[in-house]
Amino acid sequence: MRKRVFEPSRSLADPTGPSVEFALWIEGAAREASKDISEGVAVVSTGSFARRELSPFSDIDVTFVAEDAEKASETIGRVLTGLWDGGVEASHTVRQLEDLPRVAAEDVASFTQLFESRFLAGDRELYDRWRVAILELLDPDTVVAAFENLQRETERRHKKYGGSPKIVEPNVKNSCGGLRDLQTAEWMHVLLQGEYFDDESGRAQIDVFVDRLRDRNDANHAELERLADAYRRLLGVRHVLHCAHNRRVDRFEFEDQKRYARLAGDDAEDGYRAAMKTYFAAATVVNRFYKTFVKRRKRHIYRTPPDSLSIQLDDAFGLIDDTIVYRKPAPLKPADVARAFFYRGENGAIFDERLREAVVETCAAASGPPSAAATAWFREILRLPANVGATLSMMNELGALSLLLPEFADLSGFIHNAVYHCYAADEHTVHAVENVEALGGDATELGEIFTRLPDRELLYVAVLLHDIAKPHGVEGHEILGAEMADSIMQRLGYTDREIETVAFLVANHFLMTRAAFHRNLNDPDTLDHFVETVETVERLELLYLLTYADLSAVNPALWTSWKHDLLKTLYAKARRMIEREIDGATLLGGGAERAESISRHSERVSESDAREHIELVDDGGYLAHFSEREVARHIEALNHGEAVELLFGETNEFTTVAVVANDTPRLLANLCGALTINDADIHDARIFTRKDGVAIDSFNVVDYPSGEKLGEERPPKIADDVRLAVADLLPLDDQMTRTRARWRRVENRKPAPTGETRVRFERANRFTIIDVFAPDRIGLLYRITETLARLEISVDYAKISTNGGEARDSFYVRNRERSPISPNYYPIVETELLEALRDIT
Repeated sequence: MRKRVFEPSRSLADPTGPSVEFALWIEGAAREASKDISEGVAVVSTGSFARRELSPFSDIDVTFVAEDAEKASETIGRVLTGLWDGGVEASHTVRQLEDLPRVAAEDVASFTQLFESRFLAGDRELYDRWRVAILELLDPDTVVAAFENLQRETERRHKKYGGSPKIVEPNVKNSCGGLRDLQTAEWMHVLLQGEYFDDESGRAQIDVFVDRLRDRNDANHAELERLADAYRRLLGVRHVLHCAHNRRVDRFEFEDQKRYARLAGDDAEDGYRAAMKTYFAAATVVNRFYKTFVKRRKRHIYRTPPDSLSIQLDDAFGLIDDTIVYRKPAPLKPADVARAFFYRGENGAIFDERLREAVVETCAAASGPPSAAATAWFREILRLPANVGATLSMMNELGALSLLLPEFADLSGFIHNAVYHCYAADEHTVHAVENVEALGGDATELGEIFTRLPDRELLYVAVLLHDIAKPHGVEGHEILGAEMADSIMQRLGYTDREIETVAFLVANHFLMTRAAFHRNLNDPDTLDHFVETVETVERLELLYLLTYADLSAVNPALWTSWKHDLLKTLYAKARRMIEREIDGATLLGGGAERAESISRHSERVSESDAREHIELVDDGGYLAHFSEREVARHIEALNHGEAVELLFGETNEFTTVAVVANDTPRLLANLCGALTINDADIHDARIFTRKDGVAIDSFNVVDYPSGEKLGEERPPKIADDVRLAVADLLPLDDQMTRTRARWRRVENRKPAPTGETRVRFERANRFTIIDVFAPDRIGLLYRITETLARLEISVDYAKISTNGGEARDSFYVRNRERSPISPNYYPIVETELLEALRDIT
């Protein structure tokens, strides 16, 4: 039955048709199973079954309204058995009339769900009394409480499943703009109007609801048509998801997006992008309707000021309380749209329904570049002292950003298929503006930098345009983006100097993250290259703010204190170098002068011990990475004379593990293996080797898979295994196989890899930098370091970075002669690494 009714082409062409047919078939089965009931029990459909908006594996919700639940239990059992025999698996509840006051008082959520019901069989008179009893409970206090509860539940749902209609992998039912948004509006309608959606014409409830609103003149007719079409599109997606998985699935993941696009007739490799643009447009319409519907109903519940108290903003716009109104006949011109949004931002206001609909109609109908007047008002929006992000967000929702910035249209609804991206590109962009604007008044270093900016407009323009070229190609979009920014800003009337600043920021918006997260900040070459590119403190501060805005808006989980600390460290070092006009080597030098200070941290370390140790390490990055107390502990360990010494410590986020041992080609691989088999997830590693061959390898680790710091019981076992591994007495390959088997279920729940494993090489003055991009899997770092050791390549520094299941591990390496490896050797290294990682990625 399901397979025939929900055939894919039909499900996409007419989504409500299969839903209604399926519901009517189940209604018939329920009536057949209930044919012997005459009184005392009413069989009622509820939920999506009552709405006749079933998807293939939706819950079949049946409520039995009983005069006496205990006496009716045998009858209810027979009906359920009959349904089961007829091929219907139904979930059921039993209600009595006397239950209703208690449910209304104690469980508002359950009470509002009783508003959706359809009589199927049994005692009709009892059902009618039950429905009347529900409405009789809707006194003013109950109505207000239930209305406010529905709003709170919606806010909680959006927070859980995604507070934007442009989530990259949305929940079709529960995310912002999902099916539940419209269903909540329907519940509110019943609650406030005191009328049910009674209709026996064999239609889905969405059609009944739209007709009801049209008859009451409760909404613009064009808006209602858009709403019905959008809801059907979402319902069609849900049908496809259920059929594809042969069970109830509501999350629209990447593989399902590709499948949906193919079913819709788009076989192109990136056809899913066009499909998702259409999906996002539909979700935006549904969410916008919900928000507008709530605002309308609030005006009926709460008092609003009369028009006589309005404030005239100009000859066309007025302000009533917190609402902007338009006093001239529609339609609006693009300049009027921009002016309306300026007033909205300036006053922290909203649009009334007529103005909002006029804005939507103008944005949908307009074509060509905006006028000079519209451009001027757009720039005024960017100069607002507050509410810039919120204003741009609403402009994006209603289509005004694409109207005033036509290049933004391609960005709208564009998705970058990377598991760590949470939002579509346009939504990411406006979130980035909101996040950087929220720094105003913040006591952090970033907040202070933002607050003292003399002109925030250029920062906002850079944030708006930093991904503007992404729809034309994700790889290298920053280069094309800088060219597009130049063209756009010329049209907007910016000066050459302003254009140059923003173009620099767009072209280099990855510069700071690449240096901080994937390079050694204690390497003079890294610092020199970064400072030579940035040049000025002004650019450095703007780039720091843009980097924060970009990262914080990709995915809330990706902005961590560790990443903040790395960026802060890079910013501080670069600023000192620019202001003092010094190079990286000078900044990192001066180790010998700290010997006396280091010796003060331990009675067992003399000043001469410290000076000798610093000279043997001969790496300015060593003293920059470790505190003087940690350096003193290293010297203590060296003086102790053991073959292997381990030092454990803690930071805010990590357990630190430092290992002091004689260096060998396999030392790093053995250490990575010993940590991994003890479920210590390595976050980053720093390797320092003295001239006498003693290595000091430092790791920041967390527990796998919790991500928490290691418990106090863990270090002894780790220390034992490290000592065995360093002595080559631990069968690491066998242990690694067991570790992966132990965590196979957790590994399988990780996001599916979205890119191929690849290796990239970069030549520096003293090192070759190898970047390995691969799905993050247990044993990845061990395999990489073991392969490099086998190729007689030594690792001086490693930085580990993982975003949403994708690892990018960077290694500063040298050959046996302690020189950068030859480019002629790159293909051999690449081949060996890819082969070693094949079976675990």
